[in-house]
Amino acid sequence: MSPTAGNPTPVAKRILVVDDDDKVRRALVAYLAERGAVVEQARNGLEALERIRERPPDLLITDVRMPGVDGLELTRRLRQQHRTARLPILMLSNKRDTEDVLNGYGAGADDYVEKFVDLAVLGAKVDTLLRRPQEYGQPPASNLGRVVAFAHAKGGVGTTTLLVNAAAWMSSNELLRTAIFDLNVGFGTATTLLDVQPGRTLAQFAGEETLDDEALTSLLVRHASGVVVLPTAISPEDGELLTLPMIQRALEFLRSQADFVLVDTPVGFTEAVLSVFDVADLVCLVTAPHLPALKATASWQTTFTRLAVADLRLSIVLNRTTPQGLDHRQVEKFLGRKPVIVVPYSDPFDVLSDMGGLLVLRTPEHSGALATRDLARLMVQDVKTAVG
Repeated sequence: MSPTAGNPTPVAKRILVVDDDDKVRRALVAYLAERGAVVEQARNGLEALERIRERPPDLLITDVRMPGVDGLELTRRLRQQHRTARLPILMLSNKRDTEDVLNGYGAGADDYVEKFVDLAVLGAKVDTLLRRPQEYGQPPASNLGRVVAFAHAKGGVGTTTLLVNAAAWMSSNELLRTAIFDLNVGFGTATTLLDVQPGRTLAQFAGEETLDDEALTSLLVRHASGVVVLPTAISPEDGELLTLPMIQRALEFLRSQADFVLVDTPVGFTEAVLSVFDVADLVCLVTAPHLPALKATASWQTTFTRLAVADLRLSIVLNRTTPQGLDHRQVEKFLGRKPVIVVPYSDPFDVLSDMGGLLVLRTPEHSGALATRDLARLMVQDVKTAVG
């Protein structure tokens, strides 16, 4: 590599250099440190993974061909983890042939450069990748909308019904810009309950290099209450096309457009769900007063605690989806905590859904609507208190 030096990196960033060639690795470390970066190094993919688990860097520079876990496998693994799905990755290789380039981009690399390129070229690519997180003009975190994740440990507890009704109330009565991010991919229940027809979905942008604000705006569908929905996929097959970077980018966009983003998450602790929890201000865990649902909910709580998510960010919502079931005290004893809201059995929820209507808007004085209103107000108050 030529010793040509470029302009110093504007802000000290953490860069991890991974290469089994000691000479190349030392040359890169010296050059990047001279430009003002904080540089760490690893000799192979496994060592790199250990360092990244401790603390992800701002940029990864990795050789392609290494023994054991090579650069391609390292990149694939990082793209599958919610903490590193959007980590900028620059690949190095001795040969810049078509197969190497395609394999690198296919694994998820952001850019590719020959090992023995002029260092000034490498420096320019490094600066470009480090600027990429700001390329969409993301506003300061204090100006971003608050995120409430709606979770459930078992299907059939009415999670999406409560979410869309609460969102409609927040938009029409609290006058908040409210958005729904439908991550329960492949079913489109939120748009069905709101009786709105999605056009394109997020999955249809799979494989495209950029996902800018204009593209994401084109996906939004608006309900008469003012709520907007960002649909992700219309079938489970389409849902498989979604990547973590796409999901994280879409959520970031919604936060820049709305005061509150309500996320409808699927059952389970997938990487996509964990990426939502990373930025969530509040998690509403919906359950029903029946043993199968409560057992699943108790197990979900245990896993949630092991993930070291702050306990204050979790609220239990008891939704009485049938006229029968355990009473409130039995539920509280079983779960070890008191539900923040109990939604009484409300047959009109389903009746109005079949007619394309929402309980909170059609019959706002119904007991189920009043409970949903209380849930909406509680979400707003809890989040304002938490960030205040």
